[in-house]
Amino acid sequence: MTMEPTPRAPDRAAWHGGGRVLVAGRDAGAGVAVGPRLVLTAGHVVRNWQPGMPVAFRALDEPAVDVVPPVRPAEGLDAAALDLPGDVAWQQAARAGAGDRRWANRTGAPNDPVLTGTITATGLPLLDAAGNQVTVMQLHVDQDLGGFGGYSGSAVLNERGQVTGLLIEEKPQRLSERRPPASNVLFALPIADVASALGIDIVLAAPGPGPLRPPGLPHGLVSRDGLADQVVAALLARPDPVVALAGMGGFGKSVLAGQVASRPEISSRWPGGVLWLQVGQQPDLAAILATAYADLTGDGAGGHGVPYLADWLG
Repeated sequence: MTMEPTPRAPDRAAWHGGGRVLVAGRDAGAGVAVGPRLVLTAGHVVRNWQPGMPVAFRALDEPAVDVVPPVRPAEGLDAAALDLPGDVAWQQAARAGAGDRRWANRTGAPNDPVLTGTITATGLPLLDAAGNQVTVMQLHVDQDLGGFGGYSGSAVLNERGQVTGLLIEEKPQRLSERRPPASNVLFALPIADVASALGIDIVLAAPGPGPLRPPGLPHGLVSRDGLADQVVAALLARPDPVVALAGMGGFGKSVLAGQVASRPEISSRWPGGVLWLQVGQQPDLAAILATAYADLTGDGAGGHGVPYLADWLG
């Protein structure tokens, strides 16, 4: 029997970006800063906002900061963006990857409990409370929520403390939507979907460890810094950054590629991360793209064809 590791709950020192959204001076729900001047929250947290109504964001242990109007709701998604006039502490966002299995959460209120749990599904179709057809992460909660609330708009954090999702609602119990919500299941919007729906440009860190991360460099590596410098320079200089490494088997082409992938210039130029794909001499393009899609999303390709997967991967 394999035991799931216990996630590292975000402590007060590490939880930089979480806070509370205040509408007309009243606590309306949670929010998370994913940039120095950008806060994301659930759309229903700010649904009562009207032009001229004050909105503020209060980070954990910090004074409230007035939001620059207007509130920006996402079209067809229970999410909204709030712009701030000055820099605040914020939390790095990341795509949820195949290696992300555990999560943690804080609401941004000083005395609220830390929630932890397991990601039980990603890419799950859901008809949300507003009637929108969305794709969500399903989260099993270790704690019994009971009557506890206030988490809508707060962040789903992976084990590296990065924001991978935005909590929106509880799962209703079976039989009837009118029954009380389940005590240990939550739904969250993937942070990449939120950014796309809002048309905002935030840097998403590489997904968690999955099968397609570049391999670690071997012990006792004889570094080929000169060749690595040439490859890096070519990748950075070309509008279509494609470089082929040619040579006989066993000459170190894969090791050199791994060395290039680990260079800081590469992570600075492509902060979303690097996928390591085994292509071979007779590549199965559909299988390769489907594997990459599954690594980034945690799901299978779902019957998508090559054109869709290629476009999705950009």
